[in-house]
Amino acid sequence: SPFWWVAPLTKSKKSIEEGDLVVLNHPIKKETLIIKRVVLKKSNLIDLRGDNQYESSDSRDFGMVSKKQILGKVEQIISIFSWK
Repeated sequence: SPFWWVAPLTKSKKSIEEGDLVVLNHPIKKETLIIKRVVLKKSNLIDLRGDNQYESSDSRDFGMVSKKQILGKVEQIISIFSWK
């Protein structure tokens, strides 16, 4: 089964645009890191969605997040497969 490794992470928040993947602590489960897609930016508020709309916890659950909550932007996703 595949693993996913996300790296590197750009810590600059100025370059975040709609469609980007971003990393943040879950607004409710603070100890959990999540990766979500930016669907809308309004000033300092960002609307986030998970790519799996039926299983994702995203802005539909916790509302729009502040730009300050974003830890960074995903620059690359690498698929690592485990062969047996």
